Amino acid sequence: MPLNNFILPVLVQEPTYILGYIIGLVCISGMTVFLHYLPERSTYGNEILGKIKGFKNFIETADEDTLRGLVNQDPTYFYKILPYAYVLDISYACFRNFEDIYIQAPSWCDYNAPFDIITFESFINSTMTLAQRVMSNNPNS
Repeated sequence: MPLNNFILPVLVQEPTYILGYIIGLVCISGMTVFLHYLPERSTYGNEILGKIKGFKNFIETADEDTLRGLVNQDPTYFYKILPYAYVLDISYACFRNFEDIYIQAPSWCDYNAPFDIITFESFINSTMTLAQRVMSNNPNS
């Protein structure tokens, strides 16, 4: 009897709570009904998912010669795939795969010492951690 013991006393405190509760139940019921009628993933959706999984597998398992060739063709290749590596949660593997490959420092990064991918990884990870912490903090009122 959680409705009688917990929810009902809270709902009767304010009429807008009851309205919100009813709207919430209607929305949940509607989503449940529509979920039943949603089509399966489309052929295009399966194709895109396959490409994403293939790209993730490539980043995780690519050999050094292949990556070196891609960097020779496009010196910014590492920086182009790095955001995807973060989204796919494989940035660690990405940095490890490019560890022994010469990567030019990004134009926006001013290092006093020679560019090093491990130092860059540390810089990016600390920046991402700081950004995440700042975005998750509640602002002062």
